[in-house]
Amino acid sequence: MKFEAEENRFNAIMASIGASERQRLLLLTAVFVFIQLLIWLFIFPTLEHLHSTRTDELVYFRYAALIRHGEMPYRDFSLEYPPLAVVLFLTPFLFSHANAGSYITFFHIENLFISCGIIILLSLLAWRQWHSLPTVARVLAIYSFFLCALGSIVETRFDLAVAFLILASLVSFLTERYLLAWVLVGAGIMIKLVPIILIPLYLITHYRQGQLVKLRQGLLAFAAAILITTLPFLVASPGGFVSFLSYHGKRPIEIESTWAAAVMLWAKVDHNYLITTVNSFASRNIVAQGTNLLALLSFPVTASFLLLLYFHFFRLQSRSFEKQNYKDVIVRFSLAAIAIFILFGKVFSPQFLIWMMPLAALVQPSRRIILIFFAMILLLTQFEFPFHFGALVNQSTSLILILGIRSLLIAILTIYLTRRTLFSRQSF
Repeated sequence: MKFEAEENRFNAIMASIGASERQRLLLLTAVFVFIQLLIWLFIFPTLEHLHSTRTDELVYFRYAALIRHGEMPYRDFSLEYPPLAVVLFLTPFLFSHANAGSYITFFHIENLFISCGIIILLSLLAWRQWHSLPTVARVLAIYSFFLCALGSIVETRFDLAVAFLILASLVSFLTERYLLAWVLVGAGIMIKLVPIILIPLYLITHYRQGQLVKLRQGLLAFAAAILITTLPFLVASPGGFVSFLSYHGKRPIEIESTWAAAVMLWAKVDHNYLITTVNSFASRNIVAQGTNLLALLSFPVTASFLLLLYFHFFRLQSRSFEKQNYKDVIVRFSLAAIAIFILFGKVFSPQFLIWMMPLAALVQPSRRIILIFFAMILLLTQFEFPFHFGALVNQSTSLILILGIRSLLIAILTIYLTRRTLFSRQSF
C-alpha cells in the first residue's frame, strides 16, 4: 500500500508537468543524467580529498603514451588487459595534449559519459518491463546511490565500461536483438574477461526456446567479434598476446580476496602461521604456507560454483519455463554469476563491484533486502579501500573481519538471488 501511495504521488507530480508519457520518461532520464554530473563534480572529488590513495589513471596514461608514440601492445610492451581496453586509455589521451593532469580529468569525463549511458539503458529497460515512471525513478536512484556508496574509485578505473557492455548485451538479448547481444559480449570480454559468464546463460536460453539457428548465429557473431579484435595482435606477436593470459594465471592471492581473508583470519588464531605481504602484479598480495595451492584452487572452485549455478538455471527453466519470466531469471542469474566470479576469484579488486551495480539496481527496485545487502557490501568496500587499506596491509583484525563480513554478504546475496520464490512476471 505504501509503495502504491508513493507511486500515485509521483504520477500526480509528473502529470502536473503536462507532458506525454514519453516526454516524462525523457525528462526523468535527463534529471538522472544531470545527477551523474553532480556526482562527478561534487561527491567524487570530496571523497578523493578525504584520502590520499594512488590511482591507476597514470598507468593508463603511460600505456596511451606508448601507443601514441608508435608502439604496439603485446609486441613492444607488456599489457595485462585485453585489446579493447586500449581504446578506453587512448580516448582521453587524444584530448589531453600529452599532459598527465589533463589526462586524468578527461579519463574521469569518459567515465561520466559511460555512466550516463548506463542511466539511459536502465531507463529504457525498466520502462519496457514495468511501464511505471516511479519504478524507473527508483531504479535510477538506486544505481546513483550505489555509485556514491563505492566512492571515487568508480571514476578512476575503467570498469564502468565493462558494466555498460554487460548491461547493453543483456538489454539486447532481452529485447531479442540476439546478434547484437553476442557481439557486445565479445566486445566486453576484450576489455575484461568477466562478461564470459553470460555465455552459458545465453546458450541455455536459446536451447530452451528452441532457437538453435539463433544460437549458431550468435556464436558465429561472438567468434567474429573476438577474431576481429585479436587478429592484428596475434599476427604481430602471438607470444606477446598470449602472455597477458598467462600473466593472470600466475597471479598470487590478492589481499582483498575471500581467500586472503580466510588465510589472515587463520593467522589470527594460529600465531605460528606467518603471513607476509608483497607488491607484485600491480597489486598487494599475501604469501604464506599454502597460498600457492589456494591460488591454483581458485579457478576450479569458481568454475564449480558457476557450473552449479548454470545447472540450477537450466533446471529452473526446464521445469517451469512457461510459468516463469525468463527475462527475470536471466538478469538475476547474471548478477549471481558475477557475484560468484568475484567472491571466489583469487583477486578481488574493489572496482569489480562496479560490474554488479546496474543489475543490482534493476533486479527488483521494490525488494529492499537486495538494496540493503548490496549497499552494505559497497560501503564496507569503500571503508576498506581507499580509506583503511594501510590497516589491512598491516593485517588489522577489524579490517580482516570486514573482508569476511563482506564475503559472507555476497554469498547470502547470491543465494537470495537464485531462490525460485523470488521470480514473478513483474520483477527482474
